[in-house]
Amino acid sequence: MKDYDELLKYYELYETIGTGGFAKVKLACHVLTGEMVAIKIMDKNALGSDLPRVKTEIDALKSLRHQHICQLYHVLETKNKIFMVLEGNKDYHLQTCCGSLAYAAPELIQGKSYLGSEADVWSMGILLYVLMC
Repeated sequence: MKDYDELLKYYELYETIGTGGFAKVKLACHVLTGEMVAIKIMDKNALGSDLPRVKTEIDALKSLRHQHICQLYHVLETKNKIFMVLEGNKDYHLQTCCGSLAYAAPELIQGKSYLGSEADVWSMGILLYVLMC
């Protein structure tokens, strides 16, 4: 629980609203402002060799502002965890920000294991197509 100490100074954690291969997402409330947020909790050990890529994506997300992309408010990093604090509200559902099923590679929908960059390239292609239409 030591990894959570710094986070719990600022946020009260509620139920898990999403899970994935490397992370889980919890609904949370900022203790001073009462603002509802989503906190993506990643285990650095589970990330393994993907850790540098995740840090690059976090850096990109910090400067990204778009109405259809969850805004990254804050990142807390401990020895074992990365906590990404994302915009949310009391009616927050992961699908409202991710909706990833529509972008998922066919092999993922078929229940096969995550293939890394191949599945990501598929998703990026779908995203680019949607943005162009």
